[in-house]
Amino acid sequence: MNQKLLIKVLVLGFGLAMVITTMKFSNSSHFKEGINQLFAVDSGKNLRWCPDHVVEFQWMSPALPSSVTTRWSAAKARDVQNVFCEVAMEATDGLNLTQIQFTPLLLAQSAEGKTALLEWSPESKVFRVQGMPFKSARLSRELLDDPK
Repeated sequence: MNQKLLIKVLVLGFGLAMVITTMKFSNSSHFKEGINQLFAVDSGKNLRWCPDHVVEFQWMSPALPSSVTTRWSAAKARDVQNVFCEVAMEATDGLNLTQIQFTPLLLAQSAEGKTALLEWSPESKVFRVQGMPFKSARLSRELLDDPK
C-alpha cells in the first residue's frame, strides 16, 4: 500500500512540476514572439492623430476614388473618426522617403479650434502626420478600395 501511495505522490509531484514549467515558459518573451509570428499578430503601434472632440473633417485629396469620396463625405464626423483617427502604424522600410510627394488628405478640426492634417502618397501608400511617415494597410484598403 505504501508503494501505491508513493507512486501517486510522485505522479502528482511530476504533474505539478510540469504545470509550473509550462506556465513559466508560456510567459517568456521568446514564446510570446513565436506565437505572435505564428498567428501573424501585427506588432505595430497605434497612432491617434486627430485632436480631441473632433467636430468636422474636410477631405482635401483629389486623388480619392469617387466611391470613397461619396461614402465618407456624407458620413458623420463620429463615423469618420472611428475609422480614420486611430491607425495602426507599420514600418516604411525600403522606401526612399525624400522622394515621396505627400499631398493633404484629411483635415480634422476639434471643437476648440485645433486642427490636425493627415497627408498621403497614393502611389506608395505612405501616410504622414506632423512630419512622421508611416504605412497603414487598413487605411490603404479603406481609401483605395484595395481588395487585399
